[in-house]
Amino acid sequence: MYLHKFMTAVLVVVAIQGVNAASAGSIQPNSAVAIERTLRTFSGQFQVEYIHNRLTLNDKTDGPLGIPDRPPEEVARLRSAIHDNNALLDRLKREGVALRDVVNAYQSADGSLTFYVR
Repeated sequence: MYLHKFMTAVLVVVAIQGVNAASAGSIQPNSAVAIERTLRTFSGQFQVEYIHNRLTLNDKTDGPLGIPDRPPEEVARLRSAIHDNNALLDRLKREGVALRDVVNAYQSADGSLTFYVR
Protein backbone atom coordinates (compact mmCIF):
# COMPACT_ATOMS: atom_id res chain seq x y z
CA MET A 1 0.00 0.00 0.00
CA TYR A 2 2.71 2.45 0.98
CA LEU A 3 4.75 1.47 -2.07
CA HIS A 4 1.74 2.11 -4.31
CA LYS A 5 1.20 5.60 -2.85
CA PHE A 6 4.92 6.33 -3.11
CA MET A 7 5.07 5.23 -6.76
CA THR A 8 1.95 7.28 -7.57
CA ALA A 9 3.53 10.35 -5.97
CA VAL A 10 6.76 9.78 -7.91
CA LEU A 11 4.86 9.45 -11.19
CA VAL A 12 2.94 12.65 -10.53
CA VAL A 13 6.15 14.56 -9.80
CA VAL A 14 7.83 13.15 -12.90
CA ALA A 15 4.80 14.04 -15.04
CA ILE A 16 4.73 17.60 -13.71
CA GLN A 17 8.45 18.03 -14.28
CA GLY A 18 8.10 16.69 -17.82
CA VAL A 19 5.39 19.22 -18.61
CA ASN A 20 7.47 22.06 -17.15
CA ALA A 21 10.54 21.01 -19.13
CA ALA A 22 8.56 20.71 -22.34
CA SER A 23 6.94 24.12 -21.98
CA ALA A 24 10.18 25.79 -20.92
CA GLY A 25 11.98 24.40 -23.95
CA SER A 26 9.34 25.41 -26.44
CA ILE A 27 9.74 28.50 -28.56
CA GLN A 28 6.76 30.57 -29.57
CA PRO A 29 6.39 30.42 -33.37
CA ASN A 30 6.54 34.19 -33.86
CA SER A 31 9.06 35.01 -31.17
CA ALA A 32 12.15 36.86 -32.33
CA VAL A 33 14.29 33.72 -32.12
CA ALA A 34 11.81 31.53 -34.00
CA ILE A 35 11.10 34.00 -36.80
CA GLU A 36 14.81 34.68 -37.32
CA ARG A 37 15.48 30.95 -37.57
CA THR A 38 12.64 30.57 -40.06
CA LEU A 39 13.76 33.51 -42.20
CA ARG A 40 17.29 32.18 -42.67
CA THR A 41 15.99 29.18 -44.65
CA PHE A 42 12.47 30.19 -45.69
CA SER A 43 11.43 29.36 -49.26
CA GLY A 44 7.65 29.19 -48.98
CA GLN A 45 4.76 31.49 -49.78
CA PHE A 46 4.64 35.02 -48.43
CA GLN A 47 2.64 38.18 -48.66
CA VAL A 48 3.52 41.80 -48.04
CA GLU A 49 1.37 44.14 -45.96
CA TYR A 50 2.07 47.85 -45.98
CA ILE A 51 1.37 49.40 -42.62
CA HIS A 52 0.82 52.93 -41.46
CA ASN A 53 3.42 54.97 -39.74
CA ARG A 54 1.75 55.39 -36.37
CA LEU A 55 3.18 58.84 -35.86
CA THR A 56 2.24 60.42 -39.17
CA LEU A 57 -0.33 57.94 -40.57
CA ASN A 58 0.73 59.03 -44.04
CA ASP A 59 2.61 56.01 -45.40
CA LYS A 60 -0.42 54.40 -46.98
CA THR A 61 -4.15 54.76 -46.77
CA ASP A 62 -4.77 51.02 -46.46
CA GLY A 63 -3.32 48.22 -44.38
CA PRO A 64 -3.49 47.10 -40.77
CA LEU A 65 -2.93 49.55 -37.94
CA GLY A 66 -2.64 47.08 -35.08
CA ILE A 67 0.61 45.30 -35.88
CA PRO A 68 2.80 45.31 -32.79
CA ASP A 69 6.22 46.84 -33.23
CA ARG A 70 9.29 44.79 -32.54
CA PRO A 71 12.08 46.48 -30.60
CA PRO A 72 14.76 48.01 -32.87
CA GLU A 73 17.29 45.27 -32.04
CA GLU A 74 14.78 42.58 -33.06
CA VAL A 75 14.04 44.41 -36.32
CA ALA A 76 17.79 44.55 -37.04
CA ARG A 77 18.14 40.79 -36.42
CA LEU A 78 15.05 40.09 -38.54
CA ARG A 79 16.55 42.08 -41.43
CA SER A 80 19.88 40.31 -40.96
CA ALA A 81 18.15 36.93 -41.21
CA ILE A 82 16.41 38.00 -44.43
CA HIS A 83 19.73 39.29 -45.77
CA ASP A 84 21.33 35.89 -45.09
CA ASN A 85 18.67 34.18 -47.23
CA ASN A 86 19.62 35.33 -50.75
CA ALA A 87 16.68 33.63 -52.45
CA LEU A 88 14.17 35.28 -50.10
CA LEU A 89 15.90 38.64 -50.41
CA ASP A 90 15.68 38.41 -54.22
CA ARG A 91 11.99 37.47 -54.06
CA LEU A 92 11.25 40.43 -51.80
CA LYS A 93 13.14 42.76 -54.14
CA ARG A 94 11.08 41.48 -57.09
CA GLU A 95 7.97 42.40 -55.08
CA GLY A 96 9.37 45.92 -54.68
CA VAL A 97 10.26 45.50 -50.99
CA ALA A 98 13.44 47.16 -49.74
CA LEU A 99 15.03 45.34 -46.83
CA ARG A 100 15.31 48.60 -44.85
CA ASP A 101 11.50 48.93 -44.96
CA VAL A 102 10.70 45.54 -43.39
CA VAL A 103 9.65 46.12 -39.79
CA ASN A 104 8.04 42.82 -38.86
CA ALA A 105 7.23 39.32 -40.04
CA TYR A 106 4.74 36.73 -38.80
CA GLN A 107 4.37 33.11 -39.73
CA SER A 108 0.87 31.72 -40.17
CA ALA A 109 -0.25 28.27 -39.13
CA ASP A 110 0.01 27.13 -42.77
CA GLY A 111 3.71 28.05 -42.80
CA SER A 112 3.40 31.13 -45.00
CA LEU A 113 4.87 34.44 -43.90
CA THR A 114 3.53 37.95 -43.87
CA PHE A 115 6.09 40.74 -44.06
CA TYR A 116 5.06 44.09 -42.64
CA VAL A 117 6.61 47.00 -44.46
CA ARG A 118 6.64 50.74 -43.82
